[in-house]
Amino acid sequence: PFVKGLKVKGLLAYDINSFDSKQFSKPIQTYYYDEYDDAYVPATALGKSNVTEDFSKTIKPLQQLSLEYKNRFKDHNISALLLFEQQKTQFKRLWGGRFINLPIDQLTAGNIDLSQNVDASEYNLANRGLVGKVGYDYKSKYLVNASFRYDGSSKFAPDSRWGFFPSISADNSGLSMSSCF
Repeated sequence: PFVKGLKVKGLLAYDINSFDSKQFSKPIQTYYYDEYDDAYVPATALGKSNVTEDFSKTIKPLQQLSLEYKNRFKDHNISALLLFEQQKTQFKRLWGGRFINLPIDQLTAGNIDLSQNVDASEYNLANRGLVGKVGYDYKSKYLVNASFRYDGSSKFAPDSRWGFFPSISADNSGLSMSSCF
């Protein structure tokens, strides 16, 4: 931009995940060999066919915007960062299953009186956060850094949804990588 040392950055991401599954099982007649009668005899009775289908979709858009500033004024170094981020999650799922008399892999096939199950779920989540950091040093020896994070999540109750997390540090040891060697 128009200020020396200032960078502006934006990010948009859109993550889509889809899941589609179908399972079909038919009863299989098994036999055992009877030596006395020299014949194969059915070991299990025929049951019913079973079909299940599972569909789900997750959509997660993400937005970030950051401002970063770094500059040097003679022996003084100043840096700052401000970052805003938000993400939403939308999830939908539909599952169905049933036993059917016909050997067809369709949920709509067969007698409606047979056992059938349906399950559906849906949820929406949102996160939003703001991060800030300011740093100062004099001759790369005397350092002061302060930062914070202010986060909110829809996973928590409205009165406990937001949190503020500050930190500060200072160092006047005068040690730098160049003075160690």
